[in-house]
Amino acid sequence: MSASEDQCIGQDQPDAELAHDLATLRPQQLRTKYKAEADSHRAMRQRSHDGRIIDPAWDTLAGFLSDMGRKPSPAHSIDRLDSGNPRYGPGLCRWATKAEQTRNRRNTILVNWLGQEMTLAEFASAIGKDYGRVYYRHSKGDPLHEIAEEDAPVSSTFLPARFQDDAEAAEKWRSDYAAWRSRVIRSRRKYALPEVFEIVTLSCDCRTAERWLRKKGYFELSSDEVEEAEQLREGPYGRMYRLGPEAIREAARALIRNAPSVAVKIIGPPPLKHWDLWRWERWFMGRSVADE
Repeated sequence: MSASEDQCIGQDQPDAELAHDLATLRPQQLRTKYKAEADSHRAMRQRSHDGRIIDPAWDTLAGFLSDMGRKPSPAHSIDRLDSGNPRYGPGLCRWATKAEQTRNRRNTILVNWLGQEMTLAEFASAIGKDYGRVYYRHSKGDPLHEIAEEDAPVSSTFLPARFQDDAEAAEKWRSDYAAWRSRVIRSRRKYALPEVFEIVTLSCDCRTAERWLRKKGYFELSSDEVEEAEQLREGPYGRMYRLGPEAIREAARALIRNAPSVAVKIIGPPPLKHWDLWRWERWFMGRSVADE
């Protein structure tokens, strides 16, 4: 197979060193000197177990190298020019990067943006928007320029005041937020701001704390049971029940200030009723906000 620039399959000029090695080196010496190519050759041959067909000309590493040449870089791997053809052999494959292979898949969506052909994922990255949102609007038939002009999701650098002087706790909170946001369904991530994470998760925690305290009879304890009440009050659930609402209000005030459109969606009109906001956790994960 001849090496061509657009197929990324070797050198622009004949590789004199490779040709000499193919003529003089034994198979083991070839595998040692061209280890990366040998690894790709071995991996390709193993695909015959999955129904792929390997041309006999490529049974040996020498035959493979004589057609494919060297790998242009460690990021390149074998790619079939026709992804629907199960055969590997001369004239059927190329060295390609992961991005190039993605473009070669049959289910990859290609678009033309500003005179350049690119995948829909590359388009989403170019305009700085969430791929799920771009895919949804493209599937509806919306023009690319309208998708690109859509207002970008609001961003925020909110950090709860209780973590301002505790770098380790702040980093843990940010990690928890990132993990939570990654579970939010794509179409609703534009609302999944740090303030919203604080409001929703603390509302869930406050609800859990209230249920636990009610189960322990905290709200029915008499004045003679001060010691028991104090123990419950200073326990983790008691502290959450007492301190959580203020932390929720802090996040709500920040949300109203930083992203009023999101605040209208999540908080609604005043007064703030934090004990109802736990329901949004279900909505962010793809269920109705009214689900119990």
